[in-house]
Amino acid sequence: MKKLNLFSVLILILLLVSCNGEQKEASEKVVNQFYVALRSGDSLEIKKYYPDFDKLGGHLKSSKIEIKQTEKLDNGYFEVTIQNSFTNIKNKTFSQEIKFICQENPTNKKQFTIKDSRGLNDFKETREFVFANQTGFIKNKEDLTDQETAAKILKSQDLLELLFKEKIESLRKEVVIENWGWEYGYVKTYADGHGKVVNNSKDDFETLKFALTFVDDDGTVTQTDDGYLGYDKLDAGKSRDFTTLTSNIGNATKAYIQVQFDTYDLLESIYNNSYSGNEYKLIK
Repeated sequence: MKKLNLFSVLILILLLVSCNGEQKEASEKVVNQFYVALRSGDSLEIKKYYPDFDKLGGHLKSSKIEIKQTEKLDNGYFEVTIQNSFTNIKNKTFSQEIKFICQENPTNKKQFTIKDSRGLNDFKETREFVFANQTGFIKNKEDLTDQETAAKILKSQDLLELLFKEKIESLRKEVVIENWGWEYGYVKTYADGHGKVVNNSKDDFETLKFALTFVDDDGTVTQTDDGYLGYDKLDAGKSRDFTTLTSNIGNATKAYIQVQFDTYDLLESIYNNSYSGNEYKLIK
């Protein structure tokens, strides 16, 4: 009886080893297939092997990979560690260790897909990661997978949107147009405008634009226009005169003008701001 039990245990061990061997092979295979798809740029194939790849927003380039180790994790997933190499046009080679967390395909036990990764994208080189870190969404030395990092960065963008709206609202009160008026030009379908833009904010602006809307007595829009409020930098606390020239204004009797801010410049100022690390608490 004892011999039978021992024999059964040995059979079970052999089955487990065989099963793990097949899973190990399948997990390594999907990593190789993923890189073939990645180098070819086949988005459908990439998504087939790594369904959430798009959430990463990028990846390290690759010329070749070498599988260094594969092990089964406590949660049943398999972790495949590779050495990735990329050689640029100057024949300089870069090398990184990347880990892939693979799981069985629920509909096909003989196939694996990539659930997550570590080091596939160098997030730390992006301003989005720096912002998420400085505002407390990502803690220093926090051990995160790529998907966990991407999720926290995405969450931090809610704060960015909030700060952007607050910035716009504040600037609309601080950067104003004064004494603006318009008159018909030599040809009545033209409007000559003139006024002064005043920067009462603490920001310097490389570019400021205006948006113009002309309406008739009934309030119907007859023409819209936009342009630059000068082409030189406007420092904080400074002002300057500007002119506008709009054609084909129809039977306009009134016009409304508004300062337009460059979205990229505003985002840059928010990204470059100083933060305490507790701003993440503003987002539920």
